[in-house]
Amino acid sequence: MMDVDAGMKDVDAGMNDVDAGMNDVDAGMNDVDAGMNDVDAGMNDVDAGMMDVDAGMMDVDAGMMDVDAGMMDVDAGMMDVDAGMMDVDAGMMDVDAGMMDVDAGMMDVDAGMMDEEQG
Repeated sequence: MMDVDAGMKDVDAGMNDVDAGMNDVDAGMNDVDAGMNDVDAGMNDVDAGMMDVDAGMMDVDAGMMDVDAGMMDVDAGMMDVDAGMMDVDAGMMDVDAGMMDVDAGMMDVDAGMMDEEQG
């Protein structure tokens, strides 16, 4: 009978070990579930971050297009400035020619006045 009692005690101790092991397995499964939730949340954060990066790249592209358009406007403005400067130069030449005509006319007037005085 002593062997049976000892065997029963061993069986009880073994069952307790099995119960403790099952508790450990349950706790481990809970840890695995929590870890999977963390992984899912992390993947969602990665996806959101990638969308932010894509949106930022689109903003950069749009900004670069604005810069290009602005540079074209600057080039066109510089051409307008150059054309205006040529117009100014041509106008100054016209003014110079007009001044020479005025000088020649004044000399003709002076000569005519002298002719009248002598005549």
